[in-house]
Amino acid sequence: MRANRIILKPKNYSCPNKAAHLANQREIERRRAEALKKAEGAIRRRIKKRALIEDWRLRTTYGLSATERDALQQAQHGRCACCGREAKPRDERYGEPAKLRASRFMGQLGGLACHSCICKASLQSRRSNATPQTLRKQRDRKLRAQAGITLDAYNLMLQRQQGRCYICGRQRSKLCASALYTNPSTGLVCRSCIRLRPGMKIRKESAQ
Repeated sequence: MRANRIILKPKNYSCPNKAAHLANQREIERRRAEALKKAEGAIRRRIKKRALIEDWRLRTTYGLSATERDALQQAQHGRCACCGREAKPRDERYGEPAKLRASRFMGQLGGLACHSCICKASLQSRRSNATPQTLRKQRDRKLRAQAGITLDAYNLMLQRQQGRCYICGRQRSKLCASALYTNPSTGLVCRSCIRLRPGMKIRKESAQ
């Protein structure tokens, strides 16, 4: 294979087809400007489509238009009605301004709120409206995913340990199930001991 060579041109070098070279450069610049203009147009159309979709969603879900939402946000000075934090831009790439969110908890929160406050209100609503059977199923599903045990096995281990941590042996109001410690040969641990590495020394009185 022939090695790539670097050809050094003298200072007084002149291109034989200078006119063709300049025309080629102008064509490249023109195509580049067209591509940039096309990309900017696509971004503007995307922002406009997002705005239309958001306005339709606000009207159908909360009976509030995008204009009314913006006026309410301006009245709140761009801050969450619940925590008082300032709204952050959702997508800085397209130059979208910071917006607070409307939700079905506007009456409870006192106006537009941020995403975290809406999630907290939704979680509290689900917990308050949940039945004991639903809470039991959720707890059982969580224990299966975290430690691979059922809720009945957790209650049996808690009764066998008499509310004491398996590692430190202290009496705790709540014990955690961890995949590192929770198995038939070990037991439940407290929150302070769950951060320890497996294989550490365990008190004899707690293992009994």
